[in-house]
Amino acid sequence: MAVSILAAVLTQYPVGRVSDRMDRRTVIASVCTLATLVAVGIVAFGPLPRPVFLALAALFSGSALTLYSLAVSHVNDKLEPAQMVAASRRPAADERHGGGGGAGAGGEPDARLRAEGPTSRRWRP
Repeated sequence: MAVSILAAVLTQYPVGRVSDRMDRRTVIASVCTLATLVAVGIVAFGPLPRPVFLALAALFSGSALTLYSLAVSHVNDKLEPAQMVAASRRPAADERHGGGGGAGAGGEPDARLRAEGPTSRRWRP
């Protein structure tokens, strides 16, 4: 967890600087692509040595956790200063609701997968 959060903290500024110099939509698409490729790689390669997994987790978090800031910056580029605070409220609320809703909706399938998943003694591929 610490590696992921530290990676996100360390990538905010450099990714933000790049997005200030380039089209933000291109940076957002690139960061999304990177996060997706890393996530697919983590799943596709299965159990990984701890240092490799931590490096991939840092790369994923460093890219995925910058997306909110990039999106807010993109929206703010299109608004007048008086509109910026109101426009930033909605994505923050969506993020809170998605985090809570996703955890609630994913709890039951996760419990079922753990009961019947690869670590279960009853599970046969």
